[in-house]
Amino acid sequence: MPFQLIIGDYGQATLYRLILNLIRIDVAVNEAAHYMYSSGYRLAGSHYLSRVFYLMRRHVETCVLD
Repeated sequence: MPFQLIIGDYGQATLYRLILNLIRIDVAVNEAAHYMYSSGYRLAGSHYLSRVFYLMRRHVETCVLD
């Protein structure tokens, strides 16, 4: 039911773009974390990127649900 409300308010195309952007962010975070790990950086860098991704995703979800 909530998904239908979101589609009604924002339209399918907007949701599709949001999902694609989240996938792009996820890929970028994973690639950066892999690069840092391979280059000998501390895993804290990967944790930081994961946190940034989490906050961005939460912000997008909040915008969609409001």
